[in-house]
Amino acid sequence: MKKKWVKMLEKKKTYLVTIAVLEGRHYTILNMDSAVVVRIGDQKKTTNVKSKSDCPFYNEYFVFEFQTTHDKMMDTQINICVIRPRTVWRKTKILGCITLDVATVFCQKNHQFYHKWGILQSPKHDPLTGPRGYLKLDITVLTKGDTPTIPRHVDNDEIEGNLLLADGMFMERQKALYMFDVYKCMHLVGHPSVHISSNDEEKKRHPNVYVEVTFAGQTVRPTMIIQFP
Repeated sequence: MKKKWVKMLEKKKTYLVTIAVLEGRHYTILNMDSAVVVRIGDQKKTTNVKSKSDCPFYNEYFVFEFQTTHDKMMDTQINICVIRPRTVWRKTKILGCITLDVATVFCQKNHQFYHKWGILQSPKHDPLTGPRGYLKLDITVLTKGDTPTIPRHVDNDEIEGNLLLADGMFMERQKALYMFDVYKCMHLVGHPSVHISSNDEEKKRHPNVYVEVTFAGQTVRPTMIIQFP
């Protein structure tokens, strides 16, 4: 009975989510035609296409209006993707996406992110690919009667110091995979640590060896090469 009363008392409100798509930087596809698709719940808006640039300026402003309860609004997902639009001879390609919920924005000061750089992540969520680029955004969540607040802001082109991150969160370090190829060794001689029979001249000329690589605190050793020719 108590749960029913709670549901009856939870009234729907009017919420406005405003998003300004300002500019992109460092797209991994050079000189691409691009557009930004913004989805919030079941609503979608798209910027105009910018041609042949990996650092485009969009400067477009969208307003999304919702009539819903507070809990449902906070759980609503915001999905922002940079795409290469479809043409006659190729399909639409997603460069990268930024995903967060409305609650993340609502918990910020003045319920907004202002002039923050979102990290475009691979749509396949592959951690080894790293950032696919950056998108400068303003995102604000307003309720009926709220007045938007424009923070005092000094223009700053720095990306790392102005990332779109929730309070208390830090950017995950980019992961990398390093591969070392060892092709050939020459003029190897016997070493006292290698057990060699005194009457085995062949082993003296060709001792058993291995290669060990240490990098960033990690050590790897390939399979031992026996009697290297």
